[in-house]
Amino acid sequence: YAGIVVKSSGVRVVNSTVTQDGYGVVIIGDNNTIYDSNIAGYYYGVNVTGNHTVIVRSYVYGYDSPGIYIWGSDNNITDVYASSDGYDSPGIYIIGNHTVIVRSYASGYYGYGIVIYGSYNNVTDTHAAGDDNDGIYIHGSYNNITDSVVKGEWSGVIIYGSRNLIYGSSFTGSYGDGIDIYGSYNNITDVYAYGHNYGVYITGNDTAIVRSYVAGDFYDGIDIYGSYNNVTDVYAVGYGGNGIYIVGNDNVISGSSFTGSWGYGIYIGGSDNTIADTYAYGHDYGIYIYGSYNTIRSTNITGYYYDSIDIYGSHNTITDIHAAGEDSGIYIVGNDNVISGSSFTG
Repeated sequence: YAGIVVKSSGVRVVNSTVTQDGYGVVIIGDNNTIYDSNIAGYYYGVNVTGNHTVIVRSYVYGYDSPGIYIWGSDNNITDVYASSDGYDSPGIYIIGNHTVIVRSYASGYYGYGIVIYGSYNNVTDTHAAGDDNDGIYIHGSYNNITDSVVKGEWSGVIIYGSRNLIYGSSFTGSYGDGIDIYGSYNNITDVYAYGHNYGVYITGNDTAIVRSYVAGDFYDGIDIYGSYNNVTDVYAVGYGGNGIYIVGNDNVISGSSFTGSWGYGIYIGGSDNTIADTYAYGHDYGIYIYGSYNTIRSTNITGYYYDSIDIYGSHNTITDIHAAGEDSGIYIVGNDNVISGSSFTG
């Protein structure tokens, strides 16, 4: 049972107040709209199965289930407040593609802020709060999060997919990570990310992190497991671990600053990686490399407690470096490494 049930297309619900012990509004059909309404349901506030649904300037609440649930594509949610008190229930739950969420607020008191299963969806100028889980959870590709503020009791945002864009936004993970990405060809630009564990945690290849501030409270600022990733103009601090920790090959770090308050400024396990025009400070080691054919150039490095640079590998190149360590300026175990135009203090 529901306050309003629509089983057709082209219906408009305008200036309405709906309060129901079951469902608030149920829509089965395409091209339906909800404007300027207050809707509350014990289960779903609004439950839509269909495409091209528009919800504008409305308050939607689901006591035991998502505030807004949409199974369909090409939908638009604008200037909406959507919330849920249900266990693991988000304020907004989307299964589909090409949905736009703009200037809205979504919260799950015991769940997620926003959950999206699909691709080519856009979240813009929106606040999302997962008070007992993640702020935003996305499973899909080609999704965009821009100019938004996201907070999760666990992680700020978790993405399983590729070619997603995160731009101009702020993410906080109170007990997890600021940003978690499992996939490739993703882009993180002009972002603030703070996590209780990691600021940014990436498993995948060809992801770019640009012009961002990243902090991990308990572990590392940035963790990357993958290859061909690019970190440019980034400040990252690991208050309880490393500034940045990379396991993979052919990654590029440039024009950035890394602080490992209780570990390494930069840790790299892999080959053919490049560090350029960067500052690295580590409580233990400034830079620690386990691999070959890596390049470090035009970089200032400090190892507060041990060595400035530790390298275990061969055919690495170090050029125009200023390094200072409590024990050694540089410590190398390996063959055919090249050092030029640099200064080291131990």
